[in-house]
Amino acid sequence: MKKLIAIICAALLVMIPLALVSCGEKESGGIQINKDTGTVDDGTRTVKNLAGESVKIPASVTKVVSLSPSATIILAGLGETGKLVGVDSVSAGVEGVTASTTDASAAASLGAEVAFVSAGADTSALTAAGTVVFEIGTPESMIGVKDIIRLVAAVVGKTDAGESLVTAMTNSINVSQLSTSGAAKSSVYLDLGDNTTTGSGTYLAEALSAAGATSIFADKTGIITVTDEEIIAANPEFIFTTGSASDFSGDEWAGVSAVANGYVYEIDPLFTKYASHNISAIVSAVFEKISDTK
Repeated sequence: MKKLIAIICAALLVMIPLALVSCGEKESGGIQINKDTGTVDDGTRTVKNLAGESVKIPASVTKVVSLSPSATIILAGLGETGKLVGVDSVSAGVEGVTASTTDASAAASLGAEVAFVSAGADTSALTAAGTVVFEIGTPESMIGVKDIIRLVAAVVGKTDAGESLVTAMTNSINVSQLSTSGAAKSSVYLDLGDNTTTGSGTYLAEALSAAGATSIFADKTGIITVTDEEIIAANPEFIFTTGSASDFSGDEWAGVSAVANGYVYEIDPLFTKYASHNISAIVSAVFEKISDTK
């Protein structure tokens, strides 16, 4: 079966229209797509934040603070971690990051031109220090993920490289999506830790669908908190966890289809919990595990 899937995927890669490479430029969520606007006379350039507002930043950004794991992962994908002068504790675990951990208050003294922060962070100290702040929230869709990639890339002057990440992500996800088109969806519990998971209406729900799966809590909306009893009652065929598979090994789990069949798998929490181009790796992993059982 693995060989057949590999053949199908290879064929689909060839079949995917070349238009996919450029179609990303036509996709946008709440913002216009960031393009290099060039340097103006005062040594600045303009990018649009995720709210669609025009923001002036230095023509050359050399020092960045990232208190957003999503932004840090994207910077790593762009090969720009060398510009980081401070990161949050989660971002410190991203491959290639050597910057010291910090918080929004302490980061104000690091001399960064720009900072990426998670939604709701207190950015008053950063703003007072003259650092331009970009808030990175949790996107509701894959289009929102692409907007974040494009924003981060534009800020560090890597617009073309950012578009390459978007294109690669799009094409990879399309391979899985086309392979599962028309097939029945497998029921999945996606464990994000602390009994949180995805319902419908999220980029994670889109990722599961592209991989040939659907959340056992698709009747609910957004990122939700559930109980063990609700998971057990929903009886998922597969469990994908950002924690340890051993968390589902107790007697109470024995009757769950995923556990009984040995279909409990660990997946990278950085790539799953935080929106970035690497969501395509999760789509591929889920697709592969489900395909192996068919």
